[in-house]
Amino acid sequence: MVNAFKRFFNQGGQRSLAVKQHVLYSAFFKGGSLLINLILVPIYLGLLDTSLYGVWLALSSIVTWFQFFDLGLGNGLRNKLVEAKEGIQEYTESQLVSSAYAMVCLPALLLIAGFSVLPFFLDIGKLLRIESQVSNDLLALTLMWLGLSFGVQLVLKTITYIYLADQKASMNNAVNFSMNILLLLALYGFDYFDFQPSVAHIAFLNGLFPVLILLILTLYAFNGPFNHIKLSLRNVSFNSIRAVLVLGGQFFIIQFSAVVLFSTDNIIASYLFDDSSVSQYAIHYKLFQFPLIAFSILMQPFWSAFTQAKVQQDWVWVQNAIRKLLKLYYMTIPITLTLLFIAPFIIEFWVDGLVESPFLLRFSMTLYFSLAMFGSIFVAVINGFGIIKIQMYFSIANVFVNIPLSILFAEYLSMGMSGIILASAICLSYGPFVAPFHVRKILRSKLV
Repeated sequence: MVNAFKRFFNQGGQRSLAVKQHVLYSAFFKGGSLLINLILVPIYLGLLDTSLYGVWLALSSIVTWFQFFDLGLGNGLRNKLVEAKEGIQEYTESQLVSSAYAMVCLPALLLIAGFSVLPFFLDIGKLLRIESQVSNDLLALTLMWLGLSFGVQLVLKTITYIYLADQKASMNNAVNFSMNILLLLALYGFDYFDFQPSVAHIAFLNGLFPVLILLILTLYAFNGPFNHIKLSLRNVSFNSIRAVLVLGGQFFIIQFSAVVLFSTDNIIASYLFDDSSVSQYAIHYKLFQFPLIAFSILMQPFWSAFTQAKVQQDWVWVQNAIRKLLKLYYMTIPITLTLLFIAPFIIEFWVDGLVESPFLLRFSMTLYFSLAMFGSIFVAVINGFGIIKIQMYFSIANVFVNIPLSILFAEYLSMGMSGIILASAICLSYGPFVAPFHVRKILRSKLV
C-alpha cells in the first residue's frame, strides 16, 4: 500500500506531479487548520459566550467584505504570471509583480481610511443591533483596528498569488495553518492566566497574526525562491498594469459577488434575528463546510494547472482532469448525506448542547455545499482559462438578488436561518448549472 501511494505521487507529467504533491501538502495544512477551528469554537464560546461570539462574527464579516477588494489583481496576476513564464507575453514576471503590488496599495489605503472614519458617521452598535453587549467606543476602536490590519493584509497577501501561479497552492494553506496555531496558543494563554478577553482583544489577535505571518513569508520569498523577481517601482509598467487590470477587473466583479454571497449572511442574520441565531448559523456552516473544504484541497492547484494547459494547448489533459475530479465529487455525496443526519449528535458533543440543530437548516446547508462542490470543478476550468465574462454577468445578478432573496425566505416565508443559506444556494446557479455547458463548448471547439 505504501509503495502504491508513493507511485501515485511520483508518476505522471510535471503538471500532474505538481498538482498531486501540493494536494498532499494542502491536505496536511488544511486538515490541521480544520482541527484547530473545531477547537477554537468552544474556546470562543467559553471566553465570549454565544451572544458576544455573535458580535465578533458580525464585526469580522463587515471587514471581510472589503478584504477581497483588491480589484481582482491577485487572480489576474496568477493567470498572467503563468503566461509570462511560458514566454507568450511581452512583459516580465518582475514587471507583473511590481505593477500588482503598486496597484493593490490603492484599495488597501482606501480600506484603512474608510474604516478609520466609518465609526464617526455610523452607529455600528445600532446598525448591527449589538449596542447592549459592547460600547460604541470599543466597537469603533475594534473596527478601526480591523480595517488597518486587513488593509495591510490586502497588500501582503499578494505573495500567496505568486505561489499559486507557481503551482505551489499548499503555501496558502500553510499560511492559514500558522495563523491558526498562533491564535490557538494565544487563546489558551488567556485561559491559562485566567484572563477574560473582550471582543477587542479577539479582534487584535485576529488582525495581528496574519500580518506577521504574511510579512515573514514575503521577506523569505523575495530573498529565496522568487529572488529572480525584482520588486521595484522602475519595473511598474503600463502594459503589465493593463494586462493584470483588464482580467483582474472581471475577477473583481466576481469577487464582489462572492463577498455579498458569502459574507452578508451573518450580517443579515444579526439584523433579522438575535446573536444566538448567528452563532447557530455559524456553527452549522463550519460543520457542513467540511466536505467542501476537503474537496477544495483537491481543487486548489488545478486553477493554475488549467491555465498552463491552456497556454500549452494540452486540451486532453484538461478533459481527463475534469473526469477524475467528477469521480471524486461523486464520492463526496454519501458523506454529505450522512452528515445531514448525524449533525445533531456532532453539534451536541461539539458545543455541549449550546445550540439546536433544526432539520431544515441542515438540509439547506447540505444542498448549498453539494452544489458548491460540483460547480467548483467547472469554475476552476473557466477561471484558469480566463474566460469569465458569462460568470461575471451572473455575479452582477447575484449582487442584486442575494440580499432581498435572503430576507424573503428568512423573514417573509418564515424559514429563519435556513432561508438565508437557501438563498445563497440559488445564487450558486452559474457553477453547477451553466459552467459545465460553457466548458463543454470550449473543449469541443478545441478538440475538433
